[in-house]
Order: sequence, then structure tokens, then C-alpha cells
Amino acid sequence: MKIRCPFNELRTIEYTEQKSLSTFYHWFNNVSVKPTEPTMNPDNMKQLIRETVDHKALKVEVNKMKKLSNNTLFVECNNSTDCDTLEKKLTKINALSIERPKKKLPAILLKFVPRHIDDAEVKDLILQQNNLTHLENPVIDIKFTKAKFEDSRHLVMQVSPNIRRELLALQRIKLKWSMCRVEDFTIITRCLKCLRYGHTSKYCNNKQTCSYCAEEHSWKDQILQNCVQRCNASNSRDYADRASPASE
Repeated sequence: MKIRCPFNELRTIEYTEQKSLSTFYHWFNNVSVKPTEPTMNPDNMKQLIRETVDHKALKVEVNKMKKLSNNTLFVECNNSTDCDTLEKKLTKINALSIERPKKKLPAILLKFVPRHIDDAEVKDLILQQNNLTHLENPVIDIKFTKAKFEDSRHLVMQVSPNIRRELLALQRIKLKWSMCRVEDFTIITRCLKCLRYGHTSKYCNNKQTCSYCAEEHSWKDQILQNCVQRCNASNSRDYADRASPASE
């Protein structure tokens, strides 16, 4: 619910920021549990953890245990201390393999980088030409080229938080004789099988979903033509129903 009163605008913004930060740090209060035996599944791992670990004796709070598609069990704790304690206990179980999520560096998009500038030059040029050599432990790692043009290209780079903060504040940075715009770059993962977000079709166990009609078939199937015709017919009927006056 949005608070429209100007008096509460600042308080609303602070609450939103605190909620976002809480969600961000909450992600690191969990462990991923995988089986060392191929016959085990997430349900078996969940049962084994419940039988082996006494969370009351360890004084840890487990918020939830969720099954993931790649035969992994996601265990979320209330805080990082509880997560550390639980991780030490779970590592003693030979049938389980424990992993902690890795922090990813933020990604930025560097637009219209001239073709005559090599990727190997970009880091030094960014630091030296934009007065950023004073920053500690700068990380600038080019991941891939987003788009290519006749005389320039867009580069996606992973950078350290201090570099990202400085570059976004500048908005445009100097690279030899050019000025290149800098923007945040966000990668959104979406499954082309079930059309949901957060995973790819390689690890999807959900049903096939059509992007045209949301029925259980692929948009590549031979029935696509019929699917499109049904969708168009349905949309025409809906439009006609909305356009016609309500019957008394």
C-alpha cells in the first residue's frame, strides 16, 4: 500500500529501502544442500535433516526448507549466526554436500565503446582517465559484448561496488577521445519451458506452457497456427463483449 501523504513520503522511502536491504541480506542466511548419493532426493534430505539435527538444542531458527529443481534443498535461517551453526552441523553428515551462496559483483553496461579500444585496455583507461586510481582493490572484469555496431560496441562488465558507485555518479566516462555512457545491467533469468522466472529450461521440472495461450504445449508445436487462431478469436469475442452495452 502506498502512502500518498507528503508528510510520510520520507518515512515510506526509508521503509522501502530497509525492506529491500533486509531481503538482500536475508539471501545470505541460507545454505544449499545436495546429496552425495544419486538415489537421494530433496524429500529424503529433508527427512534426514529433521531426524539428525535438533534445532532446539542448537538454538537455531530455520525459516523454511524449499526444494529446488536441480535436486537441491534450500535451507533458510533467521540470521547469519544460525546459518553458520547449522552449516557446521550439516557438514558432519556424510550423505549431504553443503554450499553457501556466493556474492556476485554488480554488473554495469558500458555503451558505445570504440572498436579501436581493445578489451585489455578498458580497465586502465577507466581508472586513469576518470581519476579513479585512488580506489582500493578495484575490480573491472569484462564479461561479454552485449551489442556490436559499425564502429563501436556495448560491453557488460562486473565491477566492485566502489567502482560501480563512482561510475554511475559520473554517468559518462572518458575512454581516449570518446565519452561512453554507463548504466546498471540486470540479467533476468526466465525459463522458456514453463515461462517462469529464476531458472532455465535445462533445470525445469514444470509443465510445458505456451506463450500464446498458456495451455500445456510448446509454441513451436504444429498446433501453433490453431493456437493463434483461437487466441485471436477469443480476443475478438472479449472485445465485442466489452464494446456491447450491458443488458438490462
